[in-house]
Amino acid sequence: QDGRPIVARDWISQIYDSVWPIAKQNGIGCFLVPLKKILRDGNEAQQWLQRYHQGQTSQDIIAQAIQAALVQEQFLETDLCQPLGQPLVA
Repeated sequence: QDGRPIVARDWISQIYDSVWPIAKQNGIGCFLVPLKKILRDGNEAQQWLQRYHQGQTSQDIIAQAIQAALVQEQFLETDLCQPLGQPLVA
């Protein structure tokens, strides 16, 4: 806005802080929660690189990501796609 350079993380954090009360008041704050986690922990690629630099192998990192994706898919399938109390039908 004023021509000064700013780190994207800082800029997003400033915007987040200004919109959070409005989002919370309107019942949509839950959609901003993942953004806060990304600002804190980095995106998935950044997390993978950090694990690699900590000594994990590429194969282990990918295997963990596959397992995490499976868990996430199961969560979405059971908790978001089905009415409460309704079992999945194969």
